[in-house]
Amino acid sequence: MNYGIEGCLKGRDVVSLIGNSTGPLVSVIIPTRNRCFLLARAIESVLKQNYSDIELVIVDDASEDGTKETVDKYQQRFRNIKYIRNNLRCRGAKSRNIGLANVSGKYIAFLDDDDEWLPDKISKQVKVLEENLNVGAVSCWYNKVYNGRIQKVKLVPTVTFESMLWDNFLGSFSLCMIRGDMARSVRLDPSLYSAQDWDFWIELSKVTKICIIKEYLVNYYDHSEVRISNKPLNHLLVNRRKIYFKYRNYMSEKCRIYHILSIRQYRILASNNFFFKKSAIC
Repeated sequence: MNYGIEGCLKGRDVVSLIGNSTGPLVSVIIPTRNRCFLLARAIESVLKQNYSDIELVIVDDASEDGTKETVDKYQQRFRNIKYIRNNLRCRGAKSRNIGLANVSGKYIAFLDDDDEWLPDKISKQVKVLEENLNVGAVSCWYNKVYNGRIQKVKLVPTVTFESMLWDNFLGSFSLCMIRGDMARSVRLDPSLYSAQDWDFWIELSKVTKICIIKEYLVNYYDHSEVRISNKPLNHLLVNRRKIYFKYRNYMSEKCRIYHILSIRQYRILASNNFFFKKSAIC
C-alpha cells in the first residue's frame, strides 16, 4: 500500500500546543474522511487543552472534500501538527495503525473526528498514568450529545479481561489514553470495520489494568452523519461474529451463549430490515 504524506510541522506562532514543558509528550491521533466541517471542532478541542506537550497527527483516509485545506490552516499556526494522507482508502483501523507508526509520545490518545474533548481531558488522564505505573490505559465518563440534548454517561467502575469479553464497557476511542509502548504493541485489527475499539480494549485488558476517571471529559456526538454506529445491521452482524470467533476460546459458557443469542438477534433484525426495504421498493 502506498501512503502519501503531505505537510509536517509548519508554522512558528504557536500558543497552546507547544508552550512551556509541563509533562511527558502526548500523541493525539485523529483519523478522518470527508468530514472537514466536523474535523475543525475536534482539532480545536485538542488545541484548547490545558496541557501543552502535545503532538497532533491527522490521518486523512483519502478524503475528497476540503480536509487538507482545513488542516493547512491549523498547520500555519501550530507547528506540532502532522498531516498524513492515505492515497487509497484504508478505513479506520489501518488509519489508526498508520497514526501509531508516526507518533513518538509516551502516551497516546485517539480522537474521532466528530467528537471533542473538554479542556482538562489530557491533563487528568496523564496524571492517572503518571501516578499509577500498573495502569496501562485510562478511560472516562462522557456526554452523549444528540440534537442539542446532553445525556451524561457513566462507564462501569472497573473492567477486566473477562468482563470485556461480554461487551465494550470502555466505550469509544475518543475516551481513552494508552501508554505508548502498549498501544504500539497491540495495534488494531484491520479486518474489523466496526467494533475496532472493543477489540482494542479486549487486547489491552489481557495485558494491563485499565482505570476509569469518574468525570465527564468528552463530548460524544450522536448524529445523522456517516459513522460506525450508523452502519447497516449486516455490517454490525459480521463484526460481532468476528469478535465472537476471535475470542470464544477465552469465554465462559454463559458468555458464549450470550454472544450466540446476540448474533442471532442481529441476523433477524438485519433480515427483517432487508425484506422491509425490498417490499418498500416494490
